[in-house]
Order: sequence, then C-alpha cells, then structure tokens
Amino acid sequence: MNLDEAARHYGARTQILLRQEAVDFSRPLGREKGRKFDRPGVYAICSRSTGEPVYIGKATNLRERFNQHRHGSMRSSAFRRSLSEKLGTRSELKLNDHIARSYLSKSLPLKDPREMTRLEHFAIAVVNPPLNKPFDTDKPCP
Repeated sequence: MNLDEAARHYGARTQILLRQEAVDFSRPLGREKGRKFDRPGVYAICSRSTGEPVYIGKATNLRERFNQHRHGSMRSSAFRRSLSEKLGTRSELKLNDHIARSYLSKSLPLKDPREMTRLEHFAIAVVNPPLNKPFDTDKPCP
C-alpha cells in the first residue's frame, strides 16, 4: 500500500469509526449486551454534548476496556489519567460521575493487531483528541 492508498484507507476507517452507534457510559456494558463488544478493536470516546472525540484508543477486548474507562482506576486507564489532570481531581468517584454524565463511546471491531495500531495512530494524528497525550516527537528513533 503506497502513501496515498494508506491515507485513503485509514481516513475511511476513521470515518467509519466515528459514525458507529454510540454506547452510553452511564450504564455498564454487561456480558449479554456487551457480547458483540467481546472482541478487539479501536474506539473513540466522544463528548455527549458535542459528539466530538476526546480520546481514541485500541483494545484487545472492547467491552472490558469500556468498563475500565467507565469505572476502573487511573492506574489502568490513560483516558482516566488525562481526564483527572484536566478536571484537577484524583477522586475516582468524581471521575466515574463525570464520565457517566459527559461521554459516549464508539467502537470498530478489528482482528489484526497491526491494523488496530495503525488506525489508532492515524486517527489520533488526524483527529487530535484533547485527552490523548501527544506523540513524543523528541524521542529518538530506535
């Protein structure tokens, strides 16, 4: 795949991701409802008020990752750490409440781990969600 093809491919995949049906963070994603999410993929956490993506990530199990972001800990969720910094709170309960009131999640199941990583990086670079940490461009290449 050349550069133009890759840009078209990942641009189209990013649009597909952002057009997916939103899942409400105010309710847990149980096993029965979450069965279709028991797979790997890329996800976007979007503002409930604007619909704009605030965080993009990948997961080996979308349901488990959804629940980690919803009511996990800052230790297990970069989204929760970034949100904690933005809100100026270390309270997990305040984060739980804010996430339930303010965000929705969209996901795109994908099987290939390399495809997931490429789509995640492309989407973050193009969409520039405010709660994703910027790529470290000062880090030397291995």
